[in-house]
Amino acid sequence: MITRIVLPGILMLALLTACAPSAPPAPAPAESTGADLSGIKTYLLQKTAALNTSAAELQTASAHYYDLAEAASFDYERLSQSPAEIAQVLAGAKEAWMAASPLYEQMEGIVAGVPDLSSYDVILDAGASGAEDPENAAPFDLTLPDGRVLQRPGNVFGVLESA
Repeated sequence: MITRIVLPGILMLALLTACAPSAPPAPAPAESTGADLSGIKTYLLQKTAALNTSAAELQTASAHYYDLAEAASFDYERLSQSPAEIAQVLAGAKEAWMAASPLYEQMEGIVAGVPDLSSYDVILDAGASGAEDPENAAPFDLTLPDGRVLQRPGNVFGVLESA
């Protein structure tokens, strides 16, 4: 009796084993366009380096202005008593901004068009504020030095332009 049950079971197992693939199928290789993209990479790296430099200059000028405002207890009438220094700091910030903004615009089409990079375009330039478009808003909050938090204020360039 056991032979009648065990023998068909073993045969069925052998049949199933013979039908099973011996190894998982190898994934199909990704199609290569054969295009040389090194020029695009070089272009982006050069633009990114220049943007990084301009952004650092903007950060330095902004920090200098903030330090001056803080020293005047954010009393802008008192701050205006040093017009030459303020004008120089703001001119430096404007110059850095005027360099940074077009540098990003020159790389934006590539950044926004690459799925792995497109979220950066939302953060830097394309994202709306949470009030304007909650589903597509830039995904960050901005904490001010006094502790207030601007929830999803919009893209970085938009925040800087409106400040």
